[in-house]
Formats: sequence, structure tokens, C-alpha cells
Amino acid sequence: MAIYSASLIGERMEKLFGASGSASPVGPDVDPFSGVAGSKTDTTPLNKRNMSLESSLEQIFLSTRFACLYLEPVSLSLTEANLAAQRLFGFKRESLVTKNLGQITLNDKSQLAKDMSLASSGKKRGILLNIRDARTGAMTELLASVIPVTSGAAAGRVAVVIPLSHGDAAEREKDDDFITAMMEAMSDGAVLMGGSGVVMAYNWKFQQMWRIPRMLLEKGQEKELLAHMASQIREGENLAENPLEILDSGGEDNQTRLALKDGRTMEIIRRSVAPAGDNKSWIVSFKDVSSVFEAEKMLYETLQELGAVIDASRMGVVFVKKGKITRVSHLAEQMLGYARGELEGLTAQDLFSKEKTDAAALSGSVDSLQDGVFMSERLFVRKNGTKFWAMLTVRALDHKAPAAGAVWVIEDITERKRADEKIRMSTTVFENINEGIIITNIKGEIQFVNPAFSKVTGFSPDEVYGKRPSMLKSGRHDKDFYHDMWKRLVDIGSWQGEVWNRRKNGEIYAEWLSITAMKNAHGETTHYTGIFSDITYRKDNEDLVRHLAFHDPLTHLPNRRMFLERMDVELAHAKRNSAMVALFFLDLDNFKDVNDTLGHNAGDMVLMAAAERIKKCLRESDAVARIGGDEFTVLAPKISSQEDAAAIADKIIEALSSQPIVIGEATVKVCTSMGVSLYPKDGLTGEDLTNKADRAMYFAKKQGKGFYKFYDFRDML
Repeated sequence: MAIYSASLIGERMEKLFGASGSASPVGPDVDPFSGVAGSKTDTTPLNKRNMSLESSLEQIFLSTRFACLYLEPVSLSLTEANLAAQRLFGFKRESLVTKNLGQITLNDKSQLAKDMSLASSGKKRGILLNIRDARTGAMTELLASVIPVTSGAAAGRVAVVIPLSHGDAAEREKDDDFITAMMEAMSDGAVLMGGSGVVMAYNWKFQQMWRIPRMLLEKGQEKELLAHMASQIREGENLAENPLEILDSGGEDNQTRLALKDGRTMEIIRRSVAPAGDNKSWIVSFKDVSSVFEAEKMLYETLQELGAVIDASRMGVVFVKKGKITRVSHLAEQMLGYARGELEGLTAQDLFSKEKTDAAALSGSVDSLQDGVFMSERLFVRKNGTKFWAMLTVRALDHKAPAAGAVWVIEDITERKRADEKIRMSTTVFENINEGIIITNIKGEIQFVNPAFSKVTGFSPDEVYGKRPSMLKSGRHDKDFYHDMWKRLVDIGSWQGEVWNRRKNGEIYAEWLSITAMKNAHGETTHYTGIFSDITYRKDNEDLVRHLAFHDPLTHLPNRRMFLERMDVELAHAKRNSAMVALFFLDLDNFKDVNDTLGHNAGDMVLMAAAERIKKCLRESDAVARIGGDEFTVLAPKISSQEDAAAIADKIIEALSSQPIVIGEATVKVCTSMGVSLYPKDGLTGEDLTNKADRAMYFAKKQGKGFYKFYDFRDML
């Protein structure tokens, strides 16, 4: 068995020193002899065991008769060597720890670096080393087994080195004793198997875990041993059908878990030992991971439940570590418009609208958390670029280092923002509207009034709160009036009409009041809202509004609307009496020059003067209107011929152009171009006559300034 010692001891020391994971060669930009880079996995339980064995391992390293070297992982520099290594390589410790492996061997340094990388990653079972014997000078071959190890915070490699030529049976027996001691020091059950499935060595933990009678561990009982172990495996496990696989590695390293009938879960690791000649051996370790399995199962179920709760909530959840998104809930992905997995790997700043959020300021706020929690309203941006408001709650996983990792909870508050904005706008309207507003409860007691109420009535809010609106009564309405008002409110929920009330100073005023019953979700009336405006001067206002609706505010002539209504009346009259009507369309010539040179005020004065001159030269039955800009229309009913219309046109042109219009120190000469259409010759409707007079005016302008022209369809050809 001694021929397997170096590799086997390497395997067990790897277990004892707490090595895990695998190593891989460093990239091409690193010196080929600089070593290998390892990737570590979580070995917390194993490291706890290592701490308890640390002192004994140190003794094993220093006192074993095998040559052991401790190497740095990158440079392969020697940092420690036991006495056996000093004897084998012919250097004292003080000299060895100043060298690297390439300096004490005859191997090619580049190839040695590759071999070390392969051996550390488990892809090579041993390395052949060549040295010059310090005493005889002869070439000596060594076999080295390399184990990545961790010891506390330090990381490195232990190389266990033995000569390929061994001593006598006594030496091999010492090897066996060392292996047995190493196996018994393990906290896991372990068994060393030889060729043809022979049990070569085992520890007490292995026998205890599988409840194995001692007789089954004797040579020749391997078949019964396997059957005993297979009988404890739960039905449905493949290994129960082929029990040899429990201990047989099949030439390949493997790791698996088995469920036993008694409820335990067993983790099995099988690892081949470096072969020599035609022989082979392998070591199998067993670990009861029932508690770990149950914890993993419980953790999985808890995570599933937590995930379901998160996905069912209205909150999106994002996990952020060092500024990067690591995990996201399904609702957060939907909220932000991303497909499954698209958010992972993005930076946290990618979620914010750059218009409103300073990502650096946000990071600073999170970093400076006093209690590990940060809350703020933030404007987020979806994948498609649309934005939405959300309440962001950030809770640090460790409040002492909030930037290292945090949970972000995102609540879409877009609707709440809209509601807040609606309330804000309503309040603004309520406070600034000119109409008075009064709100009472179901008993008719005043609960709220706006500033306009106080402005109209003279009462402050404090003077009316808790009182009834009847305090404003003027005495002009009888009981039947108010009875009808309340009856309508009860029947249909609203009332409006004119009410005479009394101000605080005793003045009586008229108001237009609208009352509406406010109902709750059950349709029950809870409040009444009254909106009123002071209409004391309504008649004056109505007259003014009526005038503005039908007249030009500058010249006070009828506007287009009133002119068309008048024309409809006259055309209807003409139709009944088979009479003729003339329509004149006027446009002041060069009016734009007046505005440009003298200004718009001067232009307005010219329009007002022109309107007066046109009115003065018309008959009482005629009508004139300003329809926009410098355009006027004249309607002349009761004419007998085209000559009568021509006479009116000449009169208008003469009235406008005979005398200049004086504006301050300036004088403006006014003339007009005019188009004339006749009813019924040129059209039967007001719109048709207006359009044709407009076209005739256009051709009059082409002839020169100060002309008029009757509509002639031949001009349109």
C-alpha cells in the first residue's frame, strides 16, 4: 500500500486543512511560472472543524516523516518546510523559505507551473519532480501530491513529497499507521477501498454511521458489507439497486446524496487515489447532512413562501449589492416594464429618471443611513422611457455597511400623486373661485365656506361655522319658497334659482344659487354644497353681454352675427314681395400702411371714423356692419334696379374719400374698393351673396383703388 501514500495523504490532508473548490490556471497576461488562481466555495462548517484540529495539524505537518512543503499559490514560493523536506532537498529551512519550487528542482519551470495548476485543480493525480541528491549527486525522482488549503485567512498549497523508491516493510507499515491515524482524525466517516472492492482501511465514524458489525469489515466480507449498507437506503434510490456504486468510484470522482430509511440524508464523496502499476484505490467519505438537508428544505420553502408573498403584494422588491441589481421580484419587473431576468446586472441608477433624481445624492443618502432605513418619493423610468412616481424604501442588510447590500421596496404612487394633485387643484379653485361656496352637514349647519363667501356676505368663517344659512335671509321670500326648495333637494338632490339675501352690513343683494346634495358610497346624503354668485348687477351685465354678442366693440356697428340675422330677415321679406336687395362688401385701401406707419391706435381711429361716414350716407332702411379687420358690409333692401345700387356705392366712396381723416398732426386719406351682389340675380342666400360680393371686391381692387364692381360670373371664367 505504500506506493499510494503520497497521493492518499494528499487527499486526507486536503480534507483536514479545509481546502475546497478547484483551481484554474491564471490568464495569459500572467507569468507562466506565477502559479494558479483558485475559486473558493463556502466551507464554514469544515473551517470550524479545522480550528479545533489546527494545533494537531501543525504537529502532523512538522513531525511526519513525509516531506511537506507549504507554497504560496501564485509564485510557488516556499513559506514553510518540515524536517523531512529539509533532509530530502538538502537545504536548511532558512534557505528553503527563500526559494520557490522551481529553484529546488530540475524540472522545466513552465511545465512545472502547468503541472502544479492541474494537480491543484484535481485534473492531475501527482507530479513527478526531479532533484539532485545532495549527498550522492545522483538524479532522484519524487512524487508530489498537491492540495489547495486554507488556514485561517491564509491560502496556499501543501505539497506532500515522497521518493518513488521506498524502504522496507517496516517503512510501509509506518505509512499504513500514518494513514490510519489521519483517517481517525476525520470527523466524517471514511473507508479506503482497494482493487476488486477490498476494504483496505476505515475509521470508527464510518462503522458507527452505517451501524456495521465488525465482522462485515473483515477481508472477504465486502459483498455482505455492501448488502448491509444497501438495505438501509430508501426505496427509489438508484444506488439501492446497484449497491456496488456506494463504494465503487468507477474510475471517476463523484459526489452524491442518499436518503436512508431512517430519515437521515447521507452525503457521499468518492475520490480516486493516484494509481501505480496495475493497481488502483479510492477513498469514500460519508457525512450525515440530515440537519443541513432539512435546513435547506426549510429555507427553500421559506423562500418560496416569501416569493409568493412578495409577488402577491402591491410592492416591487429589488435586491441591490454594491450598486448592482442582483435579484428582482416579478411585480417589480412588471412595474418597470422589463422581461424576466432583464433587470439583473443593471445599476440601481438605471431605474431613475435623470430629470428628477440625483443618483449620487441617493447613494449618499443610503450610505449615511443611521438606522439602516431610507425612504423617499422618487421618479422612476420604465424600460420604454415612460416615468412614474414611486415611494422607495431602502433597508440595508447591514446598517453598519449599507452600501454593501440592501433591499429596495418600490410602491407605485402614481394614482396617489394624481389624487393629491387633484385635491391640490380643487383646493386652489375652492380658495380662488369668484363664486361663494358654502358646505353644510345633514342638519343644515355650516361646516365650511370659502373666501368668496366672506367677500360677498361680509361674514368671516368663524362667524358662520355651526350656524344655519337662514341667518342670511332678506325677508323677501315666503315659507312656500323655502319649502319648495327643500322638497326639490330631497326629491332629486339639487336646486337652483335666484335668491335675495342680506349682507352683514344689512345690504340686500341678489344671488344665483345652486345647491347639490352630497352622498356617500351607500347613497345616503351627508352634506349639502351651495355655490352662488352675486347677480345684483346682472341686468346691466346681461345688457352688456348682449351688446358685445351682436356688436363690434370698437365701432359699435353690428357684427357679422347680427348682420347675417338681419340679412336673413330682409331676404325673406324680399322673397315674399319679389323685391331686389343689394349687398356691398367694402375693404379699405392701404389700411395696412396706416397701422405700419402710425400704429394700431391710429388704425382704430381710422376705422371708427370710416364707420361713422358710412352710416351717415345710408338710408334708414339700410344696414352696415363691421365683419372683421378693415372689412365692412352694407345691406340695401328696397331698391328697384342695379342703378340704385350703383348710386349707393358712389355715395359711400365719395363719403370716405372726399375728406382726409385727421389723427393728431397726421392726415390720412381713405378710399375703398367695393364688390356688389344683387338678390335674386346673383344669389338667393346671405352666404351666397356675401361670397360673390367678396369676389367682385377682389376684381375691383385689381382695377385700382377707390372702385366698385358688380358681380359678373364671366370674371370667374
